[in-house]
Amino acid sequence: MKKEGIVTKEQIKSWKSEIWSIPNLLSYLRLAMIPFICLLYKNQEYLGTAILVVFSGITDLLDGYIARHYDMITDLGKIVDPIADKLTQLALVLLLLDRYPWFLSLVILLVTKELAMGVMGLIVVKTKKEVYGAIWCGKLATTVFYVVMVSLLFFPNLPETVVAVMAIFCMSMLILSLVVYTIHNFKLLQMHKENGEE
Repeated sequence: MKKEGIVTKEQIKSWKSEIWSIPNLLSYLRLAMIPFICLLYKNQEYLGTAILVVFSGITDLLDGYIARHYDMITDLGKIVDPIADKLTQLALVLLLLDRYPWFLSLVILLVTKELAMGVMGLIVVKTKKEVYGAIWCGKLATTVFYVVMVSLLFFPNLPETVVAVMAIFCMSMLILSLVVYTIHNFKLLQMHKENGEE
């Protein structure tokens, strides 16, 4: 009989398997790319920055595909993957503040959204004892965000009006994502309450 509080060899093997799974390694790679993205941008290598961001996005798509199709979805991956995404997004908007000072509103919205969703996510995890992955609106907002950011990197001389429209559209998607996630998390907590789960 297994004693409470004793970590078994099987558990250690499972944790190692999670840590070194291919999808999680791709998430670590995305995290490692952030300093290089910043360095390229600071050296005004906008094309190189854009290419690296696109490569980062491809690794994001790959880790999701591999995790789903090869049954490699892990709780660690559900945490590391969004962290890599959010830190990359934050780095990009902070870099672009150089060129577009009014992007500060986008930075504030992004940080507010992630903090709010982070708190809600922790409440759901603590209540449901389960880590939930991204839903459609989060993926849509992330896609729009990257399309806008990469466009601004590939085409640094876009008219201010076009940039403003793109930024407003991006902010709208972030707000939509926050609203839908709030409703989604509220429903999860309501179901938990109605089912009388411990």
